[in-house]
Amino acid sequence: VSPFWELLMAENYRYVMPLPVKRKFRIKYLMQPLFCQQLGVFSTHQLTAEVIENFIAAVPYFFYHIQLNAGNIFRSVSLKTKNNFELDLSLSYQEIQKNYSKNFIRNVRKAKKANLHTIKETDMDTFRNVIENNSDGRPIKQQISVYFEIIRCIKKETVATIWSVEDENSDILSAALFFYWKDRIYYMLPVSTPEGKVKQSMSFLLDKLIQMYAGKKITLDFEGSSLPNIARFYQSTGANNACFPIITNPQSLLKTLSFIKRLFR
Repeated sequence: VSPFWELLMAENYRYVMPLPVKRKFRIKYLMQPLFCQQLGVFSTHQLTAEVIENFIAAVPYFFYHIQLNAGNIFRSVSLKTKNNFELDLSLSYQEIQKNYSKNFIRNVRKAKKANLHTIKETDMDTFRNVIENNSDGRPIKQQISVYFEIIRCIKKETVATIWSVEDENSDILSAALFFYWKDRIYYMLPVSTPEGKVKQSMSFLLDKLIQMYAGKKITLDFEGSSLPNIARFYQSTGANNACFPIITNPQSLLKTLSFIKRLFR
């Protein structure tokens, strides 16, 4: 996702900070790459505000826009954050259900009435086809080959499964990729067809996943979102917001890069 990335390191790799370096008109800058939600400072030791601030001060590039991780807590009056919703699955399914919103419950009931069913091992080619035909012009359409290369790499290191929801005619209405790593399940690249949105098939899929893993010490990580409608959907499952910080220099970085780009057209 960032072929020319660099690394800031302290105390012989006790603390590290990957830098997603890009270049425009011979100017190097840092920009959060697609398909990489959280970067920042990482360590197996406790991270203090001082450590985080020292790393930020040591970033060797003037222009940067980086999303840090939820463990990067530090002091800043201008600090901005992004949403990342997480659902604790350690409770029983009945207890988790109590935190469902009325709208989510209604959506699941609607899906059940439509006689939908889940497929827990959808193949990658089918998944890719659903994405390409229902991406609504999102960046994923241009970056699809990169994304599936990531999937192939991750499948070598951990468990990754594709769940889908089909109707009575075996037509796929919704699909999502799930990565399983340690005590987390990552909800990646959910996609629904127009009919799937009407029949609330994604709500049905999530309810089935929650039902399967409820009672286990696992967190369902939704990987976002700051988009109001999607954020409300994630919250409707009872998920909590574990926001993470964003650092930008200068504050008008995006406008500055846009202006430079227009000059060289």
